[in-house]
Amino acid sequence: MIVLKATQDKVLSVLQSVAGIVERRHTLPILANVLIRKTGAQVQLTTSDLEIQIRTTADLEGDSGNFTTTVGARKLIDILRSMPSDQTVSLESSQNKLILKGGKSRFTLQTLPAEDFPWSRKPPTSAPASRCRKRCSRSCSTRSPSPWPCTTSATTSTASSSSPKASN
Repeated sequence: MIVLKATQDKVLSVLQSVAGIVERRHTLPILANVLIRKTGAQVQLTTSDLEIQIRTTADLEGDSGNFTTTVGARKLIDILRSMPSDQTVSLESSQNKLILKGGKSRFTLQTLPAEDFPWSRKPPTSAPASRCRKRCSRSCSTRSPSPWPCTTSATTSTASSSSPKASN
């Protein structure tokens, strides 16, 4: 299956937009990878360092259908940088590998299962009144879109003074 097919400069710019948080060496090898999720003509690229997650979507040609895998982000960037910017490149899936083709060049890249990729939990859009009472010792009659419905100045100072100190 052809996952994507586009010019080198287009693929490289999309990949570089999410690769800023990726480091080559991690204690978790999956964090050095970019998650590639293809749905129809759209390709979504996602990277994570367990604290931050960056995601972008691009319309790139390729076979229709759905496909998901992860591949080393920096390795893919290094290979794409070595190719001419106007050259058409394609990324094809083959078993547990991705094959990058461009001109007479062909690179085989190892992949890791997409199921191993760490997803950030979505923050809550509102807190139940009982949770708010536990945090600020007040009863709340309304729900707001913030995670802490009580947003008075006394509540804010109480919440910030009880938060743990950041380590670094």
